[in-house]
Formats: sequence, structure tokens, C-alpha cells
Amino acid sequence: MRDLIFTANGDLYVAADTFQIYRSRDKGQNWENLRAGLPTGSVTANLGGHFGLNAKGEVLYSAGSSPGHVFHLVNNGSTWHDATHDQPWNHGDAVNGTDCNPAGEVLAIANGSQLFRSKDGGDSFSFVRAFNDTNTLAGRVHTNPVTGYLYLGLELQGYPGGNVQVSKDGGTSWSGLGGFDGNAAIWFDSAGEVFCSGVHGTFMRYSGSGTTWVNSNQGLPAYAVVRCSAVGPNKEMYLTVFRSGTPSVEDVYVSTDGGATWQVAGAGYPVNLAGEGNMVMGKDGYLYAVARGVGGVWRLQVSATTALTAPVLQPARETFRFHSQTGSILISIPMPQPGTLDAFDLEGKLVNRIANRELRH
Repeated sequence: MRDLIFTANGDLYVAADTFQIYRSRDKGQNWENLRAGLPTGSVTANLGGHFGLNAKGEVLYSAGSSPGHVFHLVNNGSTWHDATHDQPWNHGDAVNGTDCNPAGEVLAIANGSQLFRSKDGGDSFSFVRAFNDTNTLAGRVHTNPVTGYLYLGLELQGYPGGNVQVSKDGGTSWSGLGGFDGNAAIWFDSAGEVFCSGVHGTFMRYSGSGTTWVNSNQGLPAYAVVRCSAVGPNKEMYLTVFRSGTPSVEDVYVSTDGGATWQVAGAGYPVNLAGEGNMVMGKDGYLYAVARGVGGVWRLQVSATTALTAPVLQPARETFRFHSQTGSILISIPMPQPGTLDAFDLEGKLVNRIANRELRH
């Protein structure tokens, strides 16, 4: 699994690696596969990317690997519209994600470090500007939910370094926040404070005075990389962190003091969950996270922060292979769990429900 997002009405969308997108309208108890309009054939081998919402609350999905696509789920129905035909970016380049500025325009980064803007909800884009040169890689645009300012992390390709850019006019003009070599990962707390995961495992906060970066690592493992963040119902801040090597570290941490100190949140965090993916705060009191390494969507009841529950996503891990002699389809899932096994045609239409019971590996 790659990414997940909630819409305003509480629908939960999750994306797998191969342009497989699922939607749940009941907090993960049942799922539908939204295949109509997405690529089929060899293109589905390319990895997925990121969700976003336009000003109308409609879901956008940008491909994180070549070829670059932005898909628009019009009226949050069941068919995706490919919004990237005849767009100004090269179709062989990734689109790094989308976000809306305060005017409701959709902004996207493509071609490495070029900014594009859509004024029609994500159906057509125009070039805005490029950042630096071909040695620069830009992350996705992030809108500060408190100030409305736009933030963008830049990395210098091939060696450590980079900076964070901010725009206070909806993306037309940008300026650098100096004093820190960061990367493309940017988050905000409930007060709108800006956090950035930098090179060499640093985690920094832009100070309230707005003049410098300060260290926000106390309680986090040394040299760990922050992968994603979410804000809880009591204004606490959650992080997933990852550190390779011996010993490796993958866990969820929480801060209740504005990022000054951190401690482990809950128990039972599955290995390889923090490596890649995202997490979001649901309106039901649970923190939801996608688990790429073990499959599925996991959740933590943040009011108690005691333990992660079992995966809530039934089609948790898409590991399919064919038996060379019998022609049987072998399906690997991480653990026994209730679920359904459906067969779809190439257009995403349901052909047959094969199983509706507890599935075992």
C-alpha cells in the first residue's frame, strides 16, 4: 500500500502499488476496487503515488512513477478521469502529488522540479515556474492549514543538501527559509508550525519567531528518518520513523508539547510499516496508516494509544502468482483475516465473487 486519504464525508481511499485503488464507506469494514479509468496492461507495473483533494473535495491521484499521470475522480463517483492528456509536462516524468492553494487552484510538481497549476479542479494544468536547475528535485507542495502559505522542499540530486521554499501568494512567488539543509518532507502541527525531515536523520522545526530552524529530535532514535505525520484530536503530533541498519527502528512516536519531546505511541507496530506510506487521522478517534511491507491498513485508537489493531483492509496485500503446472492462482496474505476475493475484468467490472469468508495464508 502506498497512500490513503479521507474525504469530508468520511470515505477512506487507499492506493496499492499497481494502480489499484480501494474505497471504504464504513471505516474499513468493506471495500470496493475503483479500477474504471485507470491504466491497464504493462503500465500497471509502475508504482503508485499520492492522493490529493481539489477545492470541491473530489479525489485526485497522482502517479509517483513514470509515466506521469493525474487522475480525477469526478464527483467522487466510480470512474477516474485521466487529467494528463496533452499536459505541459513530459509524460515520462513523475508527478509528485497535488495540493490546493487558498484560491482553490490545484498545484503539482512534475519534471523533477517544475511547478504546474490547474484552475479547473485538476483537469488541465499550465506551467508556473521551475526551481533552480536539473540537479534539483522537488517534493510535493504542502499547504499550511493555519496560515494558508505553501511550502515545498528541494533536494540537491546526488548529494546532501537543499532548502525549504515558502510562497505567501498562492504559488506565484517563492522565497527560501535559510539556515537548514532539508529534503522534500514537510509537515505542520496544529498551530501551523513547520517541521522538516532533513539530511542525516535530523528533524527540525521552524521556530515561532520565524527566523531559524531548531532541533526537534529529543526522544527520537538517532539517525532515524521521519516518513509521515498526522495531528491528533488533542493537538498531539504523530510521526512514523524508520532507521535501517543494526538495530533497525520502525515505530510511531507522539509529541504533546509541540514537538519538543517524543515518545513511542502504542505497541504492536508492524515491521516495515514505517518504511513508506502515509497516515491520516480519522474522525472516529483512530489514526490510520498504510502498511506497505506487511500489507493492509492499520489503525491506532489515539485516545488510549495502547496498541495498533489488526489490519482493517481485507485485500491487504496483493501478492499473486500462478502455479506453473496446475494454472492455479496462489494468493499470499499476511495473516488469517475475514475478507472477500473478487474477480474483475480489465475494465474493472466485477465478474465473480470467489470467496467471502476468513482467508488464511
